[in-house]
Amino acid sequence: MVDIQISNEVFVETTGKKLKYFSNDGRHVRIGRSEGIKVREAFNEMRKRIGNAQYISYLMYLVTFLNNNNELYNLSNSKVKGPMSREDIVERLKGEFDISDRTIRRFLSDIKNANVLIPNNEDNSKYTIYYMNPAFYNAAPEYGINIKLFLLFPNDIVKMIDAYKFIHCSKVITDAFNGKDQTKYLRCINEVNENISKVVNGEEFVINKTPKKITWTKAVEAFKKDGISKVLGLPLNTLFNCIFHLDKAESAMVLKRSNTELYYCRNKDCVSTEKMLGNDIINLIAMLKGWENDPEWFKLSVEYLCTVYNYELEETVNDKFSKLSAA
Repeated sequence: MVDIQISNEVFVETTGKKLKYFSNDGRHVRIGRSEGIKVREAFNEMRKRIGNAQYISYLMYLVTFLNNNNELYNLSNSKVKGPMSREDIVERLKGEFDISDRTIRRFLSDIKNANVLIPNNEDNSKYTIYYMNPAFYNAAPEYGINIKLFLLFPNDIVKMIDAYKFIHCSKVITDAFNGKDQTKYLRCINEVNENISKVVNGEEFVINKTPKKITWTKAVEAFKKDGISKVLGLPLNTLFNCIFHLDKAESAMVLKRSNTELYYCRNKDCVSTEKMLGNDIINLIAMLKGWENDPEWFKLSVEYLCTVYNYELEETVNDKFSKLSAA
C-alpha cells in the first residue's frame, strides 16, 4: 500500500486544536468510548450479513494476518514478505482447514459481495491488496480506523462513528487525497450549502455584513425563525438527503411550525430523529459541532450563531450581577 498520511496543512483549526478526531500521525480516525456501542452493533450486523459460521471461522483465521492498515500481509517469518496474494490466501486456508479450491473460490466471492474482504489495486501497483472491513475486525492501533478504509467501506464506517464526525473526517480525507475520484461516497451526503462543511470544520463565516446589538431572547428567536435555511442553506417543505447519515432516499425535510424552522428525518436510526419532535437550528449546530453531550451545549450553540449572524449580545441583568459580585 502506498503510505498515505494526512498533512497538517489540510486541517482546520478547531477549538484551538489540530488533528481533531485523528491520531497524532494523521493516519487513523479515532473512535471514542461513546461510540463503542455503534462498533459492536456494526460487528453484529456484519456477522448477520455473512450468515455462514464456516465463513466466519475462515475470516477469523485470516484476521491473524492483518497489519495496522487492515491489509492481509505475509508475516515476517514468511518466505515471501509483502501483501498476501490470492494464491497466498488459498494456500493458507487449504493448509489450515483442508478445504477444496472450489470452496475457497466460493468463499472469496461471497465475502467480496458482502463487502467484508475486498481486493484493491492501488495506483496501478503490481500488487493487489486485500482489505478487511473494519466493521468485521479492526486491527488498527489507538482504537481507530485507518483513513484509507473510509474510501473503501464508507457505508459501514458511517455506522461505527457519530455522523457529524464522519462528515468532518470525510471532508478532511477528501482534501488529503487531492480531489482524486476515490471519494464518490461523499455524493451520498447532501451538503446543500457549503456552510454545513464550514460549521463542521469550525470555519468562521458571517451571513450579515452589518453588526447588530441584540438581547439573548431576541437572538434565540431570530435563530429559530430562519436559522436552518439561512445558516445551513437547507430548503423548506422539500425532501432531501439527510445530512447526518448516508442517505439516498430523501429522508429529511425542514418545516416551519410556530415561527420555528424544524429539521425532521424519517429514518428511525438517524441521530436527529428522536421522537420525531424536530430539531431547531440550535440543536443542529450542537450535533454538527459535537456539543450535544456538553452541559453548556445550548449556550455554545447560541454564541456560535451570534458570530455567524454578526450579533453582539447586550448585557443582561445576570451579567451585571456577576460583574458587581466579582468586583
